[in-house]
Amino acid sequence: MSEKEFEGEMEISKSGTKSDLPLPKRPENHIVESDSETIFRSVLAREWLVKDARQPDYGIDLQIEWAGGNVMSAMTGLIQLKGTHSIPWNNKGEYFRSDIATSTSNYWLQQDLPVFIVLVDISEKRAFYSVAKTQIREQYAKLRNNKSISYKFTKDHAEFIEGHQPFYADFFHERQLKEHEAAIRELSRFQTDFFDFHLANYQHEGYMQVDSEEKIRCLFGFLADAEKMASPLRTRLMLYTDNQNIYSMWKNERRYPGTMTQWDMTLWLDQIDATLTQLIRRAKGIVLQWEKDYWAVIDTTLVERVANLKSHSAQANTREARKLPNPWRR
Repeated sequence: MSEKEFEGEMEISKSGTKSDLPLPKRPENHIVESDSETIFRSVLAREWLVKDARQPDYGIDLQIEWAGGNVMSAMTGLIQLKGTHSIPWNNKGEYFRSDIATSTSNYWLQQDLPVFIVLVDISEKRAFYSVAKTQIREQYAKLRNNKSISYKFTKDHAEFIEGHQPFYADFFHERQLKEHEAAIRELSRFQTDFFDFHLANYQHEGYMQVDSEEKIRCLFGFLADAEKMASPLRTRLMLYTDNQNIYSMWKNERRYPGTMTQWDMTLWLDQIDATLTQLIRRAKGIVLQWEKDYWAVIDTTLVERVANLKSHSAQANTREARKLPNPWRR
């Protein structure tokens, strides 16, 4: 039907008897909701597949799934859409929203999938996101006292729609919350074992060959464990540029490429030590500062273990304790 024909039909409708009867009106909030979803879908990077997942009054509107390279990944997240005609940013480029029911926040926290609140600015046709579960954990005392969580949005958290960062990183970090907790729980054992190994093997006779395959296998185990803990705790295995390639070959071949000297061993220990220092700093920040109210309720034993982690490096520990017996020397 042409525009002219459509207008003609409208004129007929207006002059007919039926037009004298009331017709349903479309509420403003329905228009905003529809516009918000249209904008969100239009600006979301094409690698994300969007599915409707509305659950009335439960706080979930959409489900997204990463499909990079046109391959479905089964890596999914949940979206709660909020629309507004404009966002009243403060002078720091921040906006806080506190109108989410505590029951909804608690429901999000219990989800196995990542949950994001997406705030859509209708007038500017832009969308901004807030990470739900991490913010709930950081404000857990409010939730326990049945007070609303204050969800923070920032202007620089819009790139998830224009590219992959930082939303891509936040999405995969939220997916790793269980691994994140497992890494924190593992740190105490790792530090104890690594400090013992470091004490026995640090700065031995320069270029002499390491005299035990068992030591090399143990060193690799420390590297692998540190790498496994690093990603969920948003840090990285701190390897020198040359050793990144060596470690990659080491993993692929399951044997050290070449001959390892005592000096090589010392360099690898330095790199693990630097990584461990970062991991411990991160764990203490999470458990003892940012999420302290959450962990004080969830796992008091873990709080104690993290508090007791040594803040000094393995190298400092070795310098102080060289006089102790060497369990690795044969």
